[in-house]
Amino acid sequence: SITEKISAQVDGEFKVTCPEIKKDAVTACSVVMDGGQTFTVDVTAKEGGKVDYESKGVAFGKLLGPKLKAGIKEKFAIELDQVECPAVILAHEGAEGECKSTAGKLQVPIALKFNKGGDYNFRPNGGIVVSSKAADFIVAKFKAQNIAVKADCGQPAIRLSIPGSTFECKAMDQAGKTIPIYFKVTSPNGDVDMNTQPYPQQ
Repeated sequence: SITEKISAQVDGEFKVTCPEIKKDAVTACSVVMDGGQTFTVDVTAKEGGKVDYESKGVAFGKLLGPKLKAGIKEKFAIELDQVECPAVILAHEGAEGECKSTAGKLQVPIALKFNKGGDYNFRPNGGIVVSSKAADFIVAKFKAQNIAVKADCGQPAIRLSIPGSTFECKAMDQAGKTIPIYFKVTSPNGDVDMNTQPYPQQ
């Protein structure tokens, strides 16, 4: 019964081992994944031989993947083709994990950090260009020429790092003059070139 319930949430082979289960008592059963990862489920026996179980401190990748895909689209406006997470991820407070995702041919890892109660924070951890970092890059380049500017790359806050794609930012000097700054993505890892002239359309 426990195996059947867990199978709905876990991809891959696993084995459930339980001590004697007594009615109206909580029993800790052990689940061992095919790769050796182990987690515990608390099992409670009910009338008619039925059981309920609760898994504490773990997240199931089969359920997490679709949630992350929707969350990345809502929070970062990035459309992913698919998201694949490990079958079981430790989810106690402070635990970290990573799922794999793709957008076309681009690999976009997703970093996870779990909070108390199983909630988690997530964000793309590669295959992206962060607008705030591009703005910082502009400020540093002008500072190297002893020119103080403020920079803004607008929305979206995160862009997919698609080689050949371009985007525009703005730099403002102390006199209030606005200078357009152009970026071109040069690699899937988020590397960029910067120019004060638009890049030719490919």
